[in-house]
Amino acid sequence: MNDRMEETRRTEILLQDLMAECGEIIRTQLRPAMRAAQDHHQSTAYTASVVALVRIAARAGEAVARLRGTAPQSRHHITVERVTTGGGRGEG
Repeated sequence: MNDRMEETRRTEILLQDLMAECGEIIRTQLRPAMRAAQDHHQSTAYTASVVALVRIAARAGEAVARLRGTAPQSRHHITVERVTTGGGRGEG
């Protein structure tokens, strides 16, 4: 294996380790802290930290895909919730 391929492989391994570490922090520290939080602001701060770590992991995953020469895929999940009010009035 030439030097460039070896460097690419080491970089990929480091990025995969970063993704795994983000997941581990979320599972072992942030989730339990979110559940234990008794203050809404504190819970919101933990949630923001989870979002930040997920974004970091996603960017690392995109970098791994580029290193492998594959285009990163974008997936979106949309949830639509219908909220009705008025005790059923106007429903037919």
